[in-house]
Amino acid sequence: MRVIQHFIAGASMRSRNVLCVAILVLLFIGCATVPTQLSKETSTALSEGQKLIKYQEYKNIGIRSYHDTRNYADALDAFLKANEYNEEDADVKAYIGVCYYYLGKKQKAIEIINSYLTNEKDPDPTIYHSIAGIYGYNLGQVDRAIELFYETIKYRKNYVSCWDYIQLAEMYVLKGDKKMAKEYFEKGLKRAEEQNDKNGIESARKRIGEI
Repeated sequence: MRVIQHFIAGASMRSRNVLCVAILVLLFIGCATVPTQLSKETSTALSEGQKLIKYQEYKNIGIRSYHDTRNYADALDAFLKANEYNEEDADVKAYIGVCYYYLGKKQKAIEIINSYLTNEKDPDPTIYHSIAGIYGYNLGQVDRAIELFYETIKYRKNYVSCWDYIQLAEMYVLKGDKKMAKEYFEKGLKRAEEQNDKNGIESARKRIGEI
């Protein structure tokens, strides 16, 4: 700064004015680089935030299409898009596998599903319920389906659905174990009454009467 002051002092008035303007421009440019860097960082953060929003948006669409309307094609499309924005969500990959199964791409589906069952340590019990149904009703692997329904109940903890018990009971029917089937239909009925699930109550009572 002292060098600049001495340099300006020895210059003419006109030169001084030019030098002052030049110095101010340089200072402005130097200061302007900081906001530019910050804006790039902010832009990157916003970009990541937008990705997460899109991921959650498509995941929600997929879940609604899968559970509410049973439109597996729309659900698959949404889950694939969600996976593009966030490849770390194993539950989304599992939903993709289940949708592939119901859309006829069974080999591809089973590979994805088996990978999920093997590697995921904190699975979504709703997906486990769906996968258990595939093993029991579609693949004929009733014992494996029973294991998965038990796992579903374990992972749900205090939020077990009456349909978890009812579907487990149906697996015991397929296995030919009427005693266990009745036990779990009765558990399903009790849970349905607690949840005020009219369809669950009706289904459980009907199946208990048929055993």
